[in-house]
Amino acid sequence: MTSKPWYPVPFKIGHIYRATVDILGHFDRIAKDEQLVYKRTGSSHYDGYIGFFFTDSRGVDRRWDIYDDTNPVDEARKVFIDLHEEWLP
Repeated sequence: MTSKPWYPVPFKIGHIYRATVDILGHFDRIAKDEQLVYKRTGSSHYDGYIGFFFTDSRGVDRRWDIYDDTNPVDEARKVFIDLHEEWLP
């Protein structure tokens, strides 16, 4: 059983997201226009991070981390677009 995170999750499992800018994080670098499939999230109060985990087109695990005192929805809107939503009427 998976518990619901304490923070809002801006991604939907299985959706493909495209980076709209180059993202240089503490643990990964995601290039502009790179497409990633969202898998899961996790957080560390000790480290002060919220992590969002993806898979790229080669099947490699990728991650995007933000500080846990920021709003994940607002931060995601600045750097990702949901390609599924882009195709809806």
